[in-house]
Amino acid sequence: MKIENGGPLYAIGAFLLWGLSPIYFRAMASASSVEIVAHRIVWSVLFIAFLLTVFRRLAVIGQILTTPRLLLILLLTGSAVGLNWILFVWSSNNGYLLQSSLGYYINPLVNVVLGVLFLNERHGRWQWLAVAVATLGVLNMVFLAGQVPWISLGLACSFGAYGIIRKVIPVGALEGLFVETLIFAPIALAYLIWLGTDGSGQFTRAWPISALLMLSGIITAIPLMSFAAAVKKMRLGTLGFFQFITPTCHFVLGVFFFGETFTPAHLITFSLIWVAAGLYSWAGFRDHRRDGAAID
Repeated sequence: MKIENGGPLYAIGAFLLWGLSPIYFRAMASASSVEIVAHRIVWSVLFIAFLLTVFRRLAVIGQILTTPRLLLILLLTGSAVGLNWILFVWSSNNGYLLQSSLGYYINPLVNVVLGVLFLNERHGRWQWLAVAVATLGVLNMVFLAGQVPWISLGLACSFGAYGIIRKVIPVGALEGLFVETLIFAPIALAYLIWLGTDGSGQFTRAWPISALLMLSGIITAIPLMSFAAAVKKMRLGTLGFFQFITPTCHFVLGVFFFGETFTPAHLITFSLIWVAAGLYSWAGFRDHRRDGAAID
């Protein structure tokens, strides 16, 4: 099987870091989700600016900032990933990690649909069967459990939109992430200043949480850069094979470490999702072997 220019390594790194990140955000649970995301934006800008300076790639930023079309597209991707951040941090810190797990299990199958609609990617009957089975799992939560998994759907759709737009935009992973966060940095900084003057912010209250909030830039930037690099090097459908790492980590953390309730309705839904993930993964592995044999 031919490795796609390091794409799988970038993907494994990104999804494993995201899978374990609820532990990190739980340590900052005294801060609100919006405050945590605001810190993620501000410290990400500073950290990435440092990297761009070290790698001498600041000139590219000037070109992006003077190209209205690229700015508009990065505004869309920044909005999508910002929504994803808020939903994820909130679900991690408020006992909804199972919904987060479900959302990220669904996301690769959302990528299948988006890849067909916007990138003319082709998928076989097994991938479409996986999409159908996953849809049954979501419908089970709606009708049997009596709840619309809006957190799951929001996470899946926002990250799916982010991935497909970042795949087609002619901007590097590092430069794109810098501009995405830079666009929203003034709003985030103004909000944090307001929290500080109001006395309700958590920053500087105690050194442990202050350090964790400052490190959020690194924790945010590294997996996103790795993901953006993987998106550039892999088909969306192939990328989805590795994406199951994240929700599996979330499921294990939610049920076995954070004690979230796992009902019979959850069992049926997750069983269907796991079947869908198995079908999707098997089809992807089969296609990889076939394509590799054809290349060799």
